[in-house]
Amino acid sequence: MADWSSLKPLKNHSTVLKLIAVILVSILIFLPRHAFNLSSNLLINDKKATSKVIAISGLSIRDKPSKRGILLTTVPYQEKLAIIDTSVSQDYVNGKNGYWYKVEYQGIIGFAWGNYITQ
Repeated sequence: MADWSSLKPLKNHSTVLKLIAVILVSILIFLPRHAFNLSSNLLINDKKATSKVIAISGLSIRDKPSKRGILLTTVPYQEKLAIIDTSVSQDYVNGKNGYWYKVEYQGIIGFAWGNYITQ
């Protein structure tokens, strides 16, 4: 006849595994939904570097990387803003060659001429 007492540790092990599973499911149910939000904005936020505006008249943030883009807002001189990407589009603006940067200022994401921003 088989000795079933040797299976007793397996029974205890399965109880522990069930308890761990219940705890993990409970955490997933009660954890706020925003903890799992992997939207592009959160991914962008991890990569942002802060810089300052060096244009005395302020820095225009536009809806696309072009002087013809719609003006979203103007960032004042010496104000900080977040740089998301520094090589969006190369252009020639006001007699200078440079790049448009993707930036964020007070929750507004747009494009600004990189020559007017410190790195």
